[in-house]
Amino acid sequence: TALPYFLERLRLLLKKQRVQRVEPRGEIKNYYGDRIRSGVHFSPDSFSLFDRQTQMGLYWTEDAQTLPYYERSSPLRMILSWWLKDLGYQYVHAAAVGTEHQGALLVGAGGSGKSMAALACVDSSLQYLSDDYCAIAVDPVPQIYSLYNSAKLWRAADIARLTVLTPLFDTSASNAEKHIAFLTQLGRDVLRKTVPARTVLLVRHVSQPQTTYRPIASGVVLKGLLPWTLLQLPNAGGETAQLLKRFLQPLPCFELLTGTDLSQIPTTIQSIFSTLSRS
Repeated sequence: TALPYFLERLRLLLKKQRVQRVEPRGEIKNYYGDRIRSGVHFSPDSFSLFDRQTQMGLYWTEDAQTLPYYERSSPLRMILSWWLKDLGYQYVHAAAVGTEHQGALLVGAGGSGKSMAALACVDSSLQYLSDDYCAIAVDPVPQIYSLYNSAKLWRAADIARLTVLTPLFDTSASNAEKHIAFLTQLGRDVLRKTVPARTVLLVRHVSQPQTTYRPIASGVVLKGLLPWTLLQLPNAGGETAQLLKRFLQPLPCFELLTGTDLSQIPTTIQSIFSTLSRS
């Protein structure tokens, strides 16, 4: 009973003094230190707290029914990012697909086509890890980890093109929200929990039917991964940038130009895997 009252008073204080008390990425000034991490979101209001010593987190919102699609489909982002970092992992803004032995991290700016590229692989020999957020590790070898089983798309027309997934999407959302599907309904064969990272692909959608790829420098790929990760995570900075550079260093990078024929996307990624296996 005391905690909701305290959080309600804190919410009102932070809203009133937002500029003075809240950092641009949500960290609460003077309540963010070596042990306790705290963050806030507005509209609707929510708090994230994490005690690094006890490894306990607290997420609070006034009404769970009002949470936007990005909180329902990718919950606890702040808390997970703090916890994973202490365990040696990095929360990243990226999609991922792969097989038991090799995986591809798909990166790019919002709207670049990462979600469609990852979801086009669901009805193929590739398995799905992420369309938006996942975790990576560098040691002992680069590895990719799934965090959520959700998929998110804006346009009903895009959902209709993914015939296997179409029935899973809730298309009742308003135009201001993405439509959500949860892929566990398709069974375990569709999803993978983790894959060894074999390549990183910078995704860019093109209007031609064919999906193609070409080698690209890791520095260019980093520009498609780092800013979008930093913007969405509290207290992400130089340490995160160095970890991402280390992750990319041993991996061949390509620009994946995804065409309108969705069936070509998984076959092209498989071609990349085959080419790398022969090299």
